[in-house]
Parts: sequence; structure tokens; C-alpha cells
Amino acid sequence: MAMLNAAEPRPAAETEQAPSDSPQEVPTASKKRSETAMTNNKRTTPQVPMKDYYTVQDVAALLGTSQDRIREYASRPVDPMPFRLLPGLTRGMFINRMDLADWVWKNTVLAYKAKAKGPEDDSR
Repeated sequence: MAMLNAAEPRPAAETEQAPSDSPQEVPTASKKRSETAMTNNKRTTPQVPMKDYYTVQDVAALLGTSQDRIREYASRPVDPMPFRLLPGLTRGMFINRMDLADWVWKNTVLAYKAKAKGPEDDSR
């Protein structure tokens, strides 16, 4: 057995752990939940601030649907979503907040009424 000099550092296995004033961090259920919540927050849809005009991306986030679906609504022949363009441009559609609210009001139904109406009952 080799003798250790007092000046030489001792191997980790032989060191004694002195009690520390700070408790060691032990993962708890609440900590795991908060870490999961932080991970889940990264997957949520972006928050859209209230503003006078919204882009296609904004409307898709607000309504929880895809940008392609919003473009379909804007190009449908009957009661299209009232997006606007600046003269001479073909990109960069935008919609006024009040126009969007009016369109949504006219083109949606209350959830409980939609559930009560079966697929076979199409008499509106």
C-alpha cells in the first residue's frame, strides 16, 4: 500500500465529504412538473398582440389554424375573408381587426350548437 503525502491530493474515493451548509438539490415532483411546463411552453402557438391590422400569419395563430387554410378562406368565392393588399402588390395581405371580427362572427357557430347538430342534420 503506497503512503500518501499530506501535500498530495487524495483520490476522490478516499476523500470524506464534509457536511455543507447548503442542502443538495434533489429533484422533486414539482420541479419535474415545472421543467415539463417550460418544455411544453416552447410548443405553444405564438402570442399575437392586439393591433389594428393582422397578417396571414397573425390570423392563423389567432384562429389556431394553418396559413394555407387562411389563404383558402381569403380566396373562396362566397364570403371570403376580407384581406387587403396595397396597390400593385401581390404579397403581404393584411386584414383590419374589426373586419376579421365581423367575418369570424358571420362564419362560425357556437360550439355547443355545432355539437348538438349531428352530421345527418343539415337543415340550417
